Amino acid sequence: MQNICWLTFHKLKRGDINMGVKNWVDLKIKKYGLIDIKLIQLSSAALVLMIAKIWKPLLNLDWYWYGVIFVLAMIKPIYKMLK
Repeated sequence: MQNICWLTFHKLKRGDINMGVKNWVDLKIKKYGLIDIKLIQLSSAALVLMIAKIWKPLLNLDWYWYGVIFVLAMIKPIYKMLK
């Protein structure tokens, strides 16, 4: 694992080797196009559906709890978008 991380960081400029994980991920995400991002969203939705299928109590929540979770999850992205 350390060799893979080292090789990945080694491909960057020498001054960027000590960059944080967040900066490294930001650098990699900028390479994604719209289709890549949509595929990530689709795979996330599929994972959530699989978890709901396996863990039955998740599906027993009332409908408004899903709305509350949605609104709470969207506060930060909407705030950041409008900033």
